[in-house]
Amino acid sequence: MKKFKAIFFDVDDTLVDHKECEKQALQNIFTKIGVPYENRFQEVFRPIEKRLWYDRTKTLEEIVLGRFEELFTALNIPNTDYAAANEYFVEGLAKTRVLFADAYDVVSYLHGKGYKLGVVTNGLSILQKQRILDTPIGKFIDDIIVSEESGVPKPHPKIFQLLLKRMKLKNTEVIMVGDMLDKDIRGAHSAGMKAVWINRKNKPNESEIIPEYEVKTLSDLKEIF
Repeated sequence: MKKFKAIFFDVDDTLVDHKECEKQALQNIFTKIGVPYENRFQEVFRPIEKRLWYDRTKTLEEIVLGRFEELFTALNIPNTDYAAANEYFVEGLAKTRVLFADAYDVVSYLHGKGYKLGVVTNGLSILQKQRILDTPIGKFIDDIIVSEESGVPKPHPKIFQLLLKRMKLKNTEVIMVGDMLDKDIRGAHSAGMKAVWINRKNKPNESEIIPEYEVKTLSDLKEIF
């Protein structure tokens, strides 16, 4: 297919194995504060993290500090230096470069087919950009936009529109690839773009959001493009 000129990708759980990266970042926190790490810590952290990032009433500072306040409270850990915990977490994430096994093959294939490749991701600019640029696929990526610099997170259309403008593309010329129906697929649609849903766990789609394509792995993209 060559009806599109460009493909935009999400980062976490699309190109990068976020669960493994997150685990290593949490381990860094607990090593620094002198508490033995337990795997259950991540299971407590994940729903807290997800809920806060979805809460549009929260500021960025409230999210990044509040997640550790809630985590330490839930684990009965007497540590109130949430800013330091966030620094250790970001430091740990910045060191992780865990791409999905098929990411390099697929991204290099799409680059070779002549597609412009962009990245649209929520999070901190200094962190998210380097997590892609410092990997083997970084050389194939034409531009990256992060919610911190756009001022709004996905699914807001503005973040997609800003990258379209920077890459001199029309919304009809681009398709978005992501794992989150409510952020990636809804967001792409809100900006007038089509989308591919990566559904690795074969979850039923019980929402009103209907992606144009659904795949189980990045490798499946070769059958579309």
